This record gives sequence, C-alpha cells and structure tokens, in this order.
Amino acid sequence: MSVVSCKKMPERGGQFEDYDDTYQTYLVTCNSRDDDFFAVRAAVEAEVGPFGTAHPSNPFYTRRNVRVDARTALHWTAYVNWSTRPISNDEREREQFPNPIDRRVKMGADSQEFQVYRDEDLDGKAYVNSAGDPLEPQPFEDSRIVIPVQKHVATWDASWFLYNNTTNSAAVSVTDGVSTVTIDAEYGLFKGFRVSDLKEENGYQYYTASGQIHVTTNTTYKWNLPRIDQGFYYLSGGNRKRFTVKNISDEDQDAPTEQLLDGEGAALSSGNDPVMLTFTDFAASDWLNLPFFFTASV
Repeated sequence: MSVVSCKKMPERGGQFEDYDDTYQTYLVTCNSRDDDFFAVRAAVEAEVGPFGTAHPSNPFYTRRNVRVDARTALHWTAYVNWSTRPISNDEREREQFPNPIDRRVKMGADSQEFQVYRDEDLDGKAYVNSAGDPLEPQPFEDSRIVIPVQKHVATWDASWFLYNNTTNSAAVSVTDGVSTVTIDAEYGLFKGFRVSDLKEENGYQYYTASGQIHVTTNTTYKWNLPRIDQGFYYLSGGNRKRFTVKNISDEDQDAPTEQLLDGEGAALSSGNDPVMLTFTDFAASDWLNLPFFFTASV
C-alpha cells in the first residue's frame, strides 16, 4: 500500500493583483484503494516541498495550501498553490511545530510613558532651593522600554506569580529566534504575569504564559530611586534629638520643616550638598525559573 507516482498535469494557472497566486495540478497514482489523504499528502510534499517552500521558478512565491481530490479508487488530483501573500509567524509555526509548546517565545518592544517623583535631577543634583531646603517633590515624565513576552507551556506553577514586581538577580536573555535581548542584572522589572485557560491544538493541550519586562535606563540607581536624607530628628552622642530653630523671642522651638542630615544621622553642615539615600525597592529574583528566559552569554 503506497503511492506509485506523482506527476505534473497540464492544468495550471494563476492570478496577479496586489499579491500574485499561481497553482499547478499533479496526478497522484496509488496501488491500493486503502491509500488515503495522508499518504497522498506525504507524496505531494515530497514532490513540491513543505509549507513555505520557494517556487523553483521564482523565490518570491512560496508554497501554501494544497487541495487533493480522489478521482478514481487509485488516482488523486492535487492542486498546489504558491503565493506572494505575506505569511504570518503563526501560520509558519503551526506548520513547522504542530505542538504549540515547541514554538518560540513571542517578543515585541514598546516605549511607555510614566510619571515618577524624583529628588535629584539627571546630573545627580538634589532638588533644593538656594538656601539648601529640599523642594517639594514634583512628578516628572519618564519613558520606559517595555518588552511583552509570551510562551506556550505544558503546565504552569503558581510560584511564577511571585516574580511580579521583581528585578533579575543575574543577566538574562530572551529571543524570538531572530532578535535577542539581553537584560543586565537588576535592570529589568517583571510585571503583569498571567496564564491563559487550557487550550488544545493538533491534539496537544497547552497554556499560554505572558508578561511584561520593564527595562530601566538609569545606570546609577536602576530601579531604586534615591531619597534626600532629611528629617525632624538627628543623632547626637547616641541620642535622638529634635531639630530646633529660634523663634522671634530667641527661644528654641521645634523646627517646622525637615532638616538635612549627613547620611549617618547627624545634622548636615551648612554649605554641604544634600546626601542621597538609596533603598531596595524591589526584590531580586532568579528569572531563569520563568519559561521566557535563558542564561545570557558573557
């Protein structure tokens, strides 16, 4: 039980407009009445190539759909189509990888606008007035690189949701098979993780996991924004004391505003630049436990 031959037939043609299409017919001869569509398909693809194969006369035409009809018990007619119409990645990968889990990560890139409150300018100069008093924080426009990622997975783990709002503890890479993005340690912030409901395709069951990678361009602090060291109290001789100022009667009274500190709890000497403090705002995690990433090459 097998296909005996696959030969070109006279019937052929095409059309040309915004995109061009052409077709060729083939006569497929079998030696058994039990030879079915799958045997005929294998014979035709052996002759003309799988989905996406370039036409032998023009590489801009690629093989698309094939229709087969049984004309007699032992003879089939195959209509093979080539076209210049664009092929989407989804179409190509469905043909190349019947199991969705084997398909590549989907990855894009965008820039999104946010507002952040900053205590210093781009040169690292604290926002203070001419007398050295901190200015009230104001919102500033901030543009972030945002990379949405998506991957089909066989199963998922609830612990993956714990990676929301974490930074990458080590450099990681993500690729869609053509472009590769490497994110240095702690420059990425993972957000918006979700998992789809159970899906099925070609007999395979799978889920779609997705999320967003936010990438900072701040090489000094990364995601940990600085704060001016200031307060109503200071340390002196191991004791915590309240800042005071003189009133109009030359008497000490509690300072009505926060005063600058030197980074170690003492009052900042007059004329010195404000001290900036940094804190760990986001936990660092091993992103390699997520299905999107692999170890960045050094």
